[in-house]
Amino acid sequence: MMEFADTCNRNAGFPSIPENHWRGRRKWLARYLDQRGMCAICGAWFAPAEMTKDHIVPRGRDGGMDWDNIQLTCEPCNHAKGCR
Repeated sequence: MMEFADTCNRNAGFPSIPENHWRGRRKWLARYLDQRGMCAICGAWFAPAEMTKDHIVPRGRDGGMDWDNIQLTCEPCNHAKGCR
């Protein structure tokens, strides 16, 4: 998976992770593999570059920033969910 990520770009397609933040990159890829590349909301498969970080309990509603509160979703599902 890391080889695939390196061929896409240095951040595995996740522009919100700085290039030098290898722990965050590993967490993204581990979450992606845990979800088997599927959106947590619609269940469709997406490439890593097409996934976005979604807070299960939104930050606007006191949701934490820890990885227990993070799921990967496709962009349309993430925007449709909003702060709900």
